[in-house]
Amino acid sequence: MQRKKNKYQVFRLRGDDYELPGRERGEKRVINEGKISGKINLNLRDVYPLRIYKQILSMFCSSNGVKFTENHLEIRNFILEKESRLHLPVKIYAYLNIGILYKKTGVVGIAELKKRVVGVYSEISFIPFGFVMEIRSLGKMKSTNIDFFKEFKYDDKTDIDLKLPLLESNSYLPLDYRSKEEIFKTIEKYNNKVSP
Repeated sequence: MQRKKNKYQVFRLRGDDYELPGRERGEKRVINEGKISGKINLNLRDVYPLRIYKQILSMFCSSNGVKFTENHLEIRNFILEKESRLHLPVKIYAYLNIGILYKKTGVVGIAELKKRVVGVYSEISFIPFGFVMEIRSLGKMKSTNIDFFKEFKYDDKTDIDLKLPLLESNSYLPLDYRSKEEIFKTIEKYNNKVSP
């Protein structure tokens, strides 16, 4: 009996290079000198988008604890009611995580003091995917919005083409996608300012 090849393999690691498939078979993106950029076309075949969306929301509910679910009953009901496609007070974004850390931030506020605004987010990342739940927005996100997944019915099976950005996860701070080199430069710059 011949084994079937996994046609859904998305992420392979070879030495110091990441090989991420694009539209062309064998297309390769090599990450050099800590510089990572671009987007990858992810072709999902025969998937159930609403089920995927509900699973991602379930991960956030688990990660954020009981109080989060108690304060957002509409999210709990959306997950538990099989055919529910209600409007939710949150947005979900996805990206390809090519950093070194797994991230589970809980619910975090991010302030832009000059603009006097606060954004509220939760982030979960693991290789190869990262997800961001936006509760209150600060503006444009670097990751791709996947809220259209909830427009499908529970048993709808379809093909989806996503263009996901390559983002590094080298810090436990939510929405921080700096390279290790950028983080070290920031630390050095701060240390030079405060040292006598």
